[in-house]
Amino acid sequence: MASPCGFQVTGTVPTGLERCAAEECSEILGRSVTAQRGSITCTLESAEELAKFDQLRSVDNYRAVVGSLSNFCKGESTVLERLKTLPFDGLLDWTAALSLWQFHRDNLDHVDTSGCRSDQAGVNGSKELSGDKDESTSNGAGSDRQREIAPSHNQAVEGVEDTVERAASAGQGKRLYSSLLQNEGITFRVTCTRGGRKHGFSSPEAARSFGAGLADFFDWKVQLKNPDIEVLLAISGDEAKVGVALNRESKFKRNIAHFGPTTLRATIGYGMLRCAEIQPGDVVLDPLCGGGSISIEGSLAWPETHHIAGDIHHLAVQRAAANIESLLQEMNHGKEINHVKVDVCQWDVCQLPLRTSTVDVVVTDLPFGKK
Repeated sequence: MASPCGFQVTGTVPTGLERCAAEECSEILGRSVTAQRGSITCTLESAEELAKFDQLRSVDNYRAVVGSLSNFCKGESTVLERLKTLPFDGLLDWTAALSLWQFHRDNLDHVDTSGCRSDQAGVNGSKELSGDKDESTSNGAGSDRQREIAPSHNQAVEGVEDTVERAASAGQGKRLYSSLLQNEGITFRVTCTRGGRKHGFSSPEAARSFGAGLADFFDWKVQLKNPDIEVLLAISGDEAKVGVALNRESKFKRNIAHFGPTTLRATIGYGMLRCAEIQPGDVVLDPLCGGGSISIEGSLAWPETHHIAGDIHHLAVQRAAANIESLLQEMNHGKEINHVKVDVCQWDVCQLPLRTSTVDVVVTDLPFGKK
């Protein structure tokens, strides 16, 4: 069952490659895509279309959109309290997000990791924080309401009334969305990112307050390491966005088993190759290949092309060859295409052993600190 606005999904992408990601998404899904700085958003007609979104090679991480609240952070003195009551206010519709999460868990989630992603900050340019155990595992509102040493009588009465009201509606979300959640004893954590301007509260404080409200609303158990559901709270200026993370391991880590000091992300490599408008039959050269990220990604995304990778450092050449070998073994194990069209060489880029007009496209990641 979809919400009236459909199944909305947002994918994070390397900054500067949003147009490439939007074009790829439109090609695969055939839908209009909205690009923002560091992300793309599109609306799916069904949860099953998530399998196509999962195929995007330009997306680092993706999440189901729960809701967006403009002007939420105005009046910062009450933001943390409003985050705690937000799940009960009826402003968030979890129907589509939980449907996508359940579909992803049942059909696409084959990764067994020791924890949730910790690299989103590098993609979005904002600092990702999740509180420590004391901050993120609020089981109720009692300790948080001790804001003053000697509260007035009216404040005490209001606190008691609010506690009683929330206790009466505890587990409301679990009852409302029971048909979507086929798993008992669901664990979760909240990860908060902030940007746009300085706020009067920290990311761990926001995650703790929102997590306390979710724990009461859904009757979920907090678990910071490898939870079933990771709820994402993104605050930019006065706007707050809520989503549910779908992939456990960032997709830019694919294809690489042997990492070097500055291994290029697979998603960035794909974006660079896409900008080069690779055509079938092209010979693509990466003369400064490092671990071979660009050539490997190009060979997989454009199987009708041939790639030549080289580097002057013998360790880089060994890493690139080892990454290709590891990928071949993995593909053979899964009985997939068992040939990656990449040749690896050791050379000096100032004296390439290539004839004139033998290469159609050159795509490379220049050495760090040099132009």
